[in-house]
Amino acid sequence: MAAPLAGRLLRLLQVVGVNAIPLGGVLVGDWQLSTAISIYWFETLIGTAFVIVRMAAHRHLTRKQGYWYAPVQDEPAARSSATRRARARYVPVRQNFIERFAIIVTVFTLAHGLILALFLLAALKQPPEWQALGYASLGVLGFQGLGLAADLAGLRERPFAWIRTIAGQYLGRVVVVHLSIIFGAFAAAYLEQPASFFAAFGVLKLVTDIGSWLPHREATLPDTPPRWMVSLLARTEPGADPHVEWAALRRIQDEQRVFWEEVMPPD
Repeated sequence: MAAPLAGRLLRLLQVVGVNAIPLGGVLVGDWQLSTAISIYWFETLIGTAFVIVRMAAHRHLTRKQGYWYAPVQDEPAARSSATRRARARYVPVRQNFIERFAIIVTVFTLAHGLILALFLLAALKQPPEWQALGYASLGVLGFQGLGLAADLAGLRERPFAWIRTIAGQYLGRVVVVHLSIIFGAFAAAYLEQPASFFAAFGVLKLVTDIGSWLPHREATLPDTPPRWMVSLLARTEPGADPHVEWAALRRIQDEQRVFWEEVMPPD
């Protein structure tokens, strides 16, 4: 119990520390807006690299099948009802889970960085304060390293579902944060009190980050179908039993989870 608690405290320290650097710089250090925005972008860049390190280390230690293959059903089965799909067999399709994640997030982050650079230098005409940016980047790197160290402990015992959850949450967070920074930068640049607006954004991001790093249970389907599915099925497939269809969907999810967690033989 002590080890998981220590890991959670390290991750909490990481989130608070990373977010406190740009917030403190704007509210206490009188940083320019461009410096704080650049720190947020650098945080995402380093965070992406560290998520990939987690993936690579976990793949090396566990050799979970989900890193190399995805369970895919043939086209006729994929278009049929859940009951018929549950009886269909999966075909393992070759994939590179880490490479796919890295390409998506890196391209998005670099494109976002280009947009920010054009905005800061061309529109706002306000380059970041390079010395402050350098020291702050070291601080962000250090706090991100704490979170990485917390996750590397006991990595061999973690399931593939854990890394899939991290990847999914991180992809969603990157999109939301990048879009928030872009629109927030435009809004803050043309408000009379940009520091107040930026502080509100920073606090909101801190709360969101804390929520994203709290322990999460793996997403699983509930025992009974939701009302919207019962209603939709009644319109699209009259006569179909929603409870049978829902049980089939749960069976598909269980089979996929088992597939991902299979251990690949040594090379």
